[in-house]
Amino acid sequence: MTLTGTGHPARTTLESRAQDYADKAVYATECWFARRRRTDRARSAAVFWLAALVACGCLGYSFAGLRTVIAQSAPRLTVDGECTAFAWAPDGRIVYATRHVFAKGKFDIQRDDLWLLGTDGSRQKIFDGQRYGHGSGEFSYTVTSLRWSPDGTRLTAQLRTSQLLNSKGGVQEDAVLLLLDQQGKQIRLRNLIAEVDGAVDGTWLAESGTVAYATAVSRTSSLLSLHVLRADVARSGDFFVGHAFSSVAWDAKRNAAIAIERSGGTGPPRITTLDLLHEDGRALATLDKYLGGLSLSPNGDKVAYFLDDQTVEVRDIMHPQQVGQLHVAYGDIGWSSDESRLLIKRGEDRQDGDLVWVPAPRLADGGDEHADPEAQPVLHDVMFHSFAVSPDGKLIAVTQAGKRTLMVFDSPF
Repeated sequence: MTLTGTGHPARTTLESRAQDYADKAVYATECWFARRRRTDRARSAAVFWLAALVACGCLGYSFAGLRTVIAQSAPRLTVDGECTAFAWAPDGRIVYATRHVFAKGKFDIQRDDLWLLGTDGSRQKIFDGQRYGHGSGEFSYTVTSLRWSPDGTRLTAQLRTSQLLNSKGGVQEDAVLLLLDQQGKQIRLRNLIAEVDGAVDGTWLAESGTVAYATAVSRTSSLLSLHVLRADVARSGDFFVGHAFSSVAWDAKRNAAIAIERSGGTGPPRITTLDLLHEDGRALATLDKYLGGLSLSPNGDKVAYFLDDQTVEVRDIMHPQQVGQLHVAYGDIGWSSDESRLLIKRGEDRQDGDLVWVPAPRLADGGDEHADPEAQPVLHDVMFHSFAVSPDGKLIAVTQAGKRTLMVFDSPF
């Protein structure tokens, strides 16, 4: 998403530098997984012959579990085009963004389009990025995330923008949260606000006409402050003033969130539940360490996160002393619909990685047990950029590494 003068080298912006780093990270990650696959070939062969023995009835174990190891042979649906973000609706539709670059004067501009993929496979463009205006100068943007409201009628689209400041090529990077209905039309709260400048993440809540969002504490800080936007001005504004958070997982159906709080910005990580309507919270536990990957279970009763690059911890929210840990490489965390398995896209945040599943750990008081399960590959152990399980748990949507083609597979579970 750079503003590039025709006939001139691409301008050096924060995003282009970040992309350079990302490309290097992708290469390093792919090399790591390649080495891992070579060293694991012998073990993979053993697993194959063991499966064959099971199929022949030579062992007294169930054959049914084998299908969770073997990926589907072909996607149910493929959407061509470079998909930059997507999200499942509660009813099984998918909203997705595709990269759209066009020439305007001496610049190449990127403004992603939004599309709606129906449950019948139909596709409809609902937002034309080329027609979207923001500020007074030329600008580009890419969509980094999309979220549905709990009732499936509204959307938030997270944009990363580059705004041209002057004729000399000065560019300012920023973040914008768009408020949209399911047809892609902007929703104006108080007949005025249809986008939130500076928001780095946000979602519609179950309470009608209410948006919760996060902003950076400062331009140089990775910590977040939280805000609520309503049609009623008196009930809007900064929430949890004086508190700073390093991660937030929205629980929009319950008008709530799970967050990692950093007291004073430097204190130990504390996992906390937040009531976003009443500005109330409850500390679940103070952690010795926290790396990332905060993820809420489908039922909203458990939370998972990485303590370090090899350890996932799962905690019961109502009974926070109930904890379980397991050994698996760091990555993005997802859940099977019955919460019996964790899906992990291994690798750095927002980078490509392979998709595996592991059984969710058994929870116990104090969490003394540390499980070390064998990570099982999903979808042929291929590299992907992002993934999400459908609300009913029957499908998995992924974007391919590199091309970012959106594909939908039957779930192996």
